Amino acid sequence: MDFDYTPVSKFLELEQLDTCLFRGLTPKPSYPRIFGGQVLAQAMNAATRTIDPSRTIHSLHGYFLRPGNPEKPIIYDVDRIRDGGSFTTRRVIAKQSGNAIYSCELSFMLPSAGVAHQENMPTLWSEDDINQLESETQFNARMQTTYPNKFKPEPNIFTEWDIRRIHRVDPFSPEPSPPLKEYWLKYNTPLPIKSENNSSTDYFLQHQTLLAYISDMGLMGSAFLPHQITYYTNTVQAASLDHVMWFHQPCNINEWIYYRCESPWAGAGRGLSFGRLYSQKGLLLASTAQEGLMRPFRKQ
Repeated sequence: MDFDYTPVSKFLELEQLDTCLFRGLTPKPSYPRIFGGQVLAQAMNAATRTIDPSRTIHSLHGYFLRPGNPEKPIIYDVDRIRDGGSFTTRRVIAKQSGNAIYSCELSFMLPSAGVAHQENMPTLWSEDDINQLESETQFNARMQTTYPNKFKPEPNIFTEWDIRRIHRVDPFSPEPSPPLKEYWLKYNTPLPIKSENNSSTDYFLQHQTLLAYISDMGLMGSAFLPHQITYYTNTVQAASLDHVMWFHQPCNINEWIYYRCESPWAGAGRGLSFGRLYSQKGLLLASTAQEGLMRPFRKQ
């Protein structure tokens, strides 16, 4: 099967059809339904194309409404809600075949000074410590050896990323564990940090968009851990329902980023998770929140 290996970063830059209308495609390989991080990142790209470049995103709040079809283009309709003195608000609706699959509101602001504090990263890691963690490729190879003819990894839509999980879970015999997932990740395709005119605006937006993309990976999975749920145990119907993200600092997506995902609650067929993304030096880059569907499969 032929796949288009155009970098994911290019797929997140949408085709502009009209002033506030954009079209996006899904890179291959892909999941049977569109990865949620792709839709929210493309919606973010659409919104940023309608604002003054002096303003940068500080938050997005979105809802996943329907599964997306990776074989069809996505149309992004941007509503210019408000252009204020300090803040700009945009609403984006993503559609396929006339139906909304995702909606979100995004807020942008002018640079501003103020008091500052942050919750520190639990532990600082060295480059050697991170590199000693098992990669996704190494993990898949080990599982295929351990469970021959049984373990079949999902389509690898993260080929351009180096992802190292701190705690590994046996996909077929998971043990109950605290609702905490920890990752180190970085984007391997080199991206510029400044444009030709030496502006950092392009750096901020492209790197933040990729950070938004990857923030949807594994966040909901932290709620699975106490209940011995994995992709292979197949005991619940699982899907992301919403996604919230607050951007605190510019990031360099080509450098190691620590992603800490925790779930304080699950019940009523749903699970709630919060995430924090730190630079390797311990700077808090962004915070996330997500509620996911965790409903037992209905009997036919």
